Amino acid sequence: MNVRFSLSSALASGVAILSTLASTAACAASATVSLDGASYLSATNGSGTISAAGSSQSMWTTGDYVTKAFTTSGLSSVTSLEASINIHNMLGTYNGTTGTDLQINVLLNGSLLGSLNALACGYYCNENQTLHFSSSAFAPIVGNDAYTVTFALGNTIPQGEGSIRFFGDSSITVAGAVPEPGTYGLLFAGVLGLGLSSRKFRQGLAGKR
Repeated sequence: MNVRFSLSSALASGVAILSTLASTAACAASATVSLDGASYLSATNGSGTISAAGSSQSMWTTGDYVTKAFTTSGLSSVTSLEASINIHNMLGTYNGTTGTDLQINVLLNGSLLGSLNALACGYYCNENQTLHFSSSAFAPIVGNDAYTVTFALGNTIPQGEGSIRFFGDSSITVAGAVPEPGTYGLLFAGVLGLGLSSRKFRQGLAGKR
């Protein structure tokens, strides 16, 4: 019993070590897309599609969003997302006050990754800006090469305090770990070797009885 238990433990430990080595051998794969062709919905201005050189309609209401579906090659899951979002910021007032900041939630396949803020830029604000977002602390989101990124407004800007627009040349990069081509072969060969060693060991024990 002790011999069998030790053998089973050794096999389990061997498989665990091989799995760890396989994970370590993984390489990072990534894909970069733009908001060109993205769909948008504005509660006030309706829906549409953003062209590469164009922008969405003005947005200022909670739930207004821009969404882009895209495919990757060999990226079964995503563990990080970075974005450089180009906007037309008109978050200002006409009475000399600062105005209200706008929260923009970032989602991938429906999972909230975090948010970024478009800051009110004061009296008669009218600026083109680039907002940056980076998140690499989330659990793998499995999409099997099919993903949808969404930027949704998290609050409503009061009447008379402006709006924003999203530009199509914004950039989004997603990345995840993909095993090297030889990794699965290494893992299979290791498990096979452990199995053969186990068989020979048992045959040796049987011969001594």
